[in-house]
Amino acid sequence: MSNQFNQLIIYLLAIQNYAKDLHYSVCGEAFYGMHLFADRIYNPIADFIDDIKEKCLLFEQKEPLPSSEYLKQASLIIPDRTDNNAKNWDNMRELHIKVLVFIESMNELSPGEANLMGNIAETLNQNLGLLNLQCDRIIKY
Repeated sequence: MSNQFNQLIIYLLAIQNYAKDLHYSVCGEAFYGMHLFADRIYNPIADFIDDIKEKCLLFEQKEPLPSSEYLKQASLIIPDRTDNNAKNWDNMRELHIKVLVFIESMNELSPGEANLMGNIAETLNQNLGLLNLQCDRIIKY
């Protein structure tokens, strides 16, 4: 079961790192809003990862992977940043969808683990709704 938690950490790190890529690279008229939105995506991830490690892995007496391993695996799924804001935000949207599908597939969760996964999914779903608006607006304008 700990493999699914490790995989989720890898996915969350990919979202977090890609959010910072976008944070520093957005441009255009809506620069400031996109800059802040990238932070909104980035900020809760560290707490989620800490909760997964403490409440899911360590609780099961499973040692988390070394940070370098998580980062190495996350680097394989972080989308390449482009000079196209619309493409970058669409990549972020696709990454969110991939993680939400993964969370939905997780099985054999305790009630506490299921609650934590629900909290993570709720935040990702909120971001996804905003990403849908963001992507539609960039494409239209």
